[in-house]
Order: sequence, then structure tokens, then C-alpha cells
Amino acid sequence: MNKATKGIIAGALGLGLLAGGATFAKWEDSVTVPGGIITAGNLDISVVPEKTTWQDVSDDIEGNPRSIDPATFLMVPGDTVRMTDQVKINLAGDNISAALTVDAPVLTGDLAAASDGVSGTVTLLDAAGTPVGPTADLGDPIVLNSANFTASDNDTTFTVAVDLDFDIDTPDQVRVNAAATLEGLTFDLKQTR
Repeated sequence: MNKATKGIIAGALGLGLLAGGATFAKWEDSVTVPGGIITAGNLDISVVPEKTTWQDVSDDIEGNPRSIDPATFLMVPGDTVRMTDQVKINLAGDNISAALTVDAPVLTGDLAAASDGVSGTVTLLDAAGTPVGPTADLGDPIVLNSANFTASDNDTTFTVAVDLDFDIDTPDQVRVNAAATLEGLTFDLKQTR
């Protein structure tokens, strides 16, 4: 017998042994592990409707503070007028935290002035009326870097108070019949985690 024939016979025997030695399972089982729904949280800041107020808060006027209409109230040197508004933050997320920044408005117009006119400050207050963060001059931001809010602060309401002061030392007849416009405030709520 030649070597080629012996090789073919040996290969056929090897295949036969492999085929005869294989086992096939007749039983089979499987299980499906239940999945689940995963849901994203939320980060939102909104203006509380109809909470904008204007008041004369001048210390030396009897009956103050009192509500005013800014369109008809005529300021004189020594007056302080306060505009307040409210915002609400909503955070939803087991591990969420956020920081709040308030970009203070700008006062524009002939009545706005660094000296001998109307200047102002912005203060952010918590629900109890306690200042949160520093008081800022108009045009400067209030940055609450150290105040991180979490989901436990959900539905927290803040009041922003803008005090406009007409300088008592304004010279005679300076700024008479002048006007100023208070620009809007911007609140920025950013996720920090």
C-alpha cells in the first residue's frame, strides 16, 4: 500500500472517530432577564407668573413701602424704588446639582448716572427673604458659585430685588424730566454634576 492510500485511510478513520465520539444534547433551557426603563431628569428655571411688583421704599416717607406704577410714578432726589420678581428652579435627578447666576440688569437713559442720577443694586433673596450671595451693582452679575443646588432644592423660589436710588445730592434742576429704562434680568441655571 502506498503512502498516499495510507494517509487517506488514516484521515477517514480520524473523521469517523470524531463523528462517532460527538454527543448531542436533547435538552435545552433559557431564561430572559427583565429589562427596565431608564428616565432622564430635568433642569428648569422659570419666572413665577404675575409676581413682579414695584414699590416706593423710601425710608423717610410715611406709609412706605407702598405699591406704585412705574409708568406713572415720578421720582425725585432721595427716592428709592424697588422692583421685585420671582423665579423658581426645578431639578430632577438623583445625582444632579446646579449653580445659579444672575446677570443684573442695566439702567439706560438720561436719568441713569454714576453720580447725580439714579443708580441701583440687585439682591437675590431666598423664600424667607434672606439675601443669597452678594448684592451687585446694576450691570454686574451675581454669581452663586458656592451655592450648589440639588434635587432636594426642587421647586425652590427666589426673589430678585432691584433697588433704584435717586441721589439726594443731585444739584438743582439736574435730571429734571429725565427718564431711565431698567433692562431685563437674566437667570442662568447650569448643571454642575
